[in-house]
Amino acid sequence: MRTLFLLLVIFSSMSQAQTVEALIQSAQNNNLHAQFELAEKYAKGQDVEQSDSESFYWYQQAAENGNTSAAAKLGEAYYQGIGTSIDIENAIFWLSKAALAGDQHATLLLGQLYEKTTLQPDNLDLAKLWYQQAAKEDPNAEDDYARVLEQQFNNRRAKQVAAIDQLEVAFDGQNIELSPKARSISESEQAQNAPIYALTALLLISLAVIAWLIRTNRKVLNSSLATDSDVQRQQVKLDRELRRKDETLKQQKRQMEAMYRHIKKLQAQENGVSNSNQTQDKPITLACAMFGFNPAKLPEEKQIKIRYKQLSKIYHPDLKGSEDEMKLLNQALKVILKHVNK
Repeated sequence: MRTLFLLLVIFSSMSQAQTVEALIQSAQNNNLHAQFELAEKYAKGQDVEQSDSESFYWYQQAAENGNTSAAAKLGEAYYQGIGTSIDIENAIFWLSKAALAGDQHATLLLGQLYEKTTLQPDNLDLAKLWYQQAAKEDPNAEDDYARVLEQQFNNRRAKQVAAIDQLEVAFDGQNIELSPKARSISESEQAQNAPIYALTALLLISLAVIAWLIRTNRKVLNSSLATDSDVQRQQVKLDRELRRKDETLKQQKRQMEAMYRHIKKLQAQENGVSNSNQTQDKPITLACAMFGFNPAKLPEEKQIKIRYKQLSKIYHPDLKGSEDEMKLLNQALKVILKHVNK
């Protein structure tokens, strides 16, 4: 019975390892669901050794391939510095992308980010906007929304109090001396005009309240009208950023292909053989040329796999590559690893 139990434990461990290996292979083949699942495993240390840097890498791959949940996780990693250094601009970019796609956690994080950061003068307005959006699905966000409204009110009241204090200081600096007769006349006039002053003050206060109400209603109306326009401008900015990243990826691919052709040509000249003979006689030379390595000075296996991940972004059929190029890249990886592990 004990032997049977040990066999079951060993079989379960082997099955689990095969599952993780299959998940890694699928993620390397640019399966965005596998990339997100693998990132979650590294983040939690589930079936693999916990690694924030590996988790960040696979969240980044899945987010760039269009996974909304991965975009939210990537933005949170940039915001809190998990597996990478803190980068507020990238955090805003990925959290905004996820929030616009409907991710409620990203919407709440955006409210927190804008409330705490000091990059722009209107951050409290932006924090209020995202908290208000998050409160539609998350009741806890209503407290955050109320806190920002209270902060804005306190800021406005502080400005008003400061203005009144400055006015009092200005009047206190004017020292005016009156003669006894003039002081008596002045006091008599003030006593007679007191009711008039009171009515005038009451009228001015009423007018001020009415003007404040009109101005507040107008601001609320303008804010509601401007919200849609702000969201559209933000969407245009995000689309422009995505196009820029796509152009950068295309440029990197062209540079890698040019480097591959140049290295292959130089190696063919040094060996004094044709490309066909070189492929048949020295497959390690062609494999190293594709990876940009020197056959005589191959790096460690970890560095080889990192280079494989970079080249997969270029040669994968879903990223402007082709199936033939991806097969050739996989064959080259096997040849190099076999040569290194002799």
